Parts: sequence; structure tokens; C-alpha cells
Amino acid sequence: MSMLPPIYRGDPFIYTGTYKPQGNVAPITSDVHLTASVCSRHGTTPLTLIVNPDQVNNVGQFTISCSDTQHWHEQAVLTLSIQIGGVVNPPARATFRVLEALCPTSNCR
Repeated sequence: MSMLPPIYRGDPFIYTGTYKPQGNVAPITSDVHLTASVCSRHGTTPLTLIVNPDQVNNVGQFTISCSDTQHWHEQAVLTLSIQIGGVVNPPARATFRVLEALCPTSNCR
């Protein structure tokens, strides 16, 4: 399982990744269905996943995001679920820490 950089609770979560089945970059075609969620002590939160529409120049690129991280807790797990042609593949997972913000807004960081 990979480790992502930490985020501050309440800040937006943004992760840009590249689809690499069996370690090789591949385009995300219409038969590939990706979903993402984060699991923490608070529960599971579905995330927004957007595939880069230009899969010719940005092969395999996608962005996962969430604007509401206020209820995420210390240790979190990002899960990327993958279906190809309707067949469920093992999910990809990465952990990251959610740090307590030292001030109430991101303006002071």
C-alpha cells in the first residue's frame, strides 16, 4: 500500500494519478470504470473522480478530489476501485495522515 503526503483537516483534497494496469500506463477507455472513496474513523466518503478527457496527450491521467474533509480523521485510506468490461479488479489503496489545522482557515498555512 502506498503512502500519500498528509493533508490538513478542512482543506480540499486533490490527487492526480495515472492509470497503470500491470505497471504500464494505459488510456482510460469507455470500458474502464474508476471510482474512489476515502475511509477514516468517521466512515467512508465517496470522492469525485474525473478522467482527463485528452487521453491522447495525457494517457491514463485522472484527478480525485473532495472539498469537504472536515470530518476526516488521523489515519485515512484512499481506495480506487477498478472495473474493466464489468469485471471487478482488486482495488488500489494508499494511506495518508489528516493533520489537525493549526488555525481555522487555510489562509494562515
